[in-house]
Amino acid sequence: MKKITLLIFIFQFAISYPQYSNKTELQERITQYSDETIKRERDNRYYTEEEYKLVNDLETTTFKNLANPNETSELSLFLKQNLTSDDLKKINFNQITSSFSYKLNPYKLDNYDYTIRLTFEIGKDNKAQNIKIQTGNADFNKQIKNVFKTFPLEKLNIDTENKSAIISVQLFCRENKKTIIKASTNAVYDITPSLNECQNLDYNKRNSCFYNELNKYILKHISLEAISKQKLKGEISIYPRFSIDTNGKIFKVNSIAPNTIIKNEIDRIIQSFDKKIIPAKRNDTTKEYFYETSYILFIEKT
Repeated sequence: MKKITLLIFIFQFAISYPQYSNKTELQERITQYSDETIKRERDNRYYTEEEYKLVNDLETTTFKNLANPNETSELSLFLKQNLTSDDLKKINFNQITSSFSYKLNPYKLDNYDYTIRLTFEIGKDNKAQNIKIQTGNADFNKQIKNVFKTFPLEKLNIDTENKSAIISVQLFCRENKKTIIKASTNAVYDITPSLNECQNLDYNKRNSCFYNELNKYILKHISLEAISKQKLKGEISIYPRFSIDTNGKIFKVNSIAPNTIIKNEIDRIIQSFDKKIIPAKRNDTTKEYFYETSYILFIEKT
């Protein structure tokens, strides 16, 4: 059997492009990548429409029960002092629902509840950082971030022991075709699954640690014989997809790969991942968690 050298790189939270001579060429490549991603996902659904609705309804219900959004919360009153009715008109729900994430998952559009959340992390200075929000208006996004930075976080009843979490609050919603301020009373904090050696790291480093360990596990256990029989060479993209239950067990493994043989091989390895996984949590309750990432296999046959 010919010798095979496999190099696996994991891409996290970013897309890498070669240098292009002008912005138009780069934009065309980004558009092409987006179209390819949308087609790949639509051709290989992870959830059925019914499954997605159940997952989405559970997420929405648990969030609202914990966040308790209402028009008289401390955050609502603060926003009303710092925003005008004209500011709220800047929110563009059409722009939100025509974005890449909704094109990628049309079930998401069918189940959109017209609420807008803001997410953030707590830095070492106990202040909000990595603030993210999507209002459909880039300038208004910046305005909201600047306003939120001045809000006293202690009023959100945040559990200070979970500073490595992604923290979410609802800010706005649409009722009777009108956008209103209806913000959270309490913060909702989500902690992603982790391994023992990754547990005490901050959010991004903990995720990277998990993916790196999975990456090493794939390298160690991938069948060179199975890959060899595919007669493939060069760059091959694979997209592992799986869920982790409330006990830290991997289930519903359904990766995307160039062919069934490689898909089954990646699924087999992920299903056999033998490190103890600490399950995801929302506030003080464990929850199921869906993972999707991408690897590129560089296959060199000699």
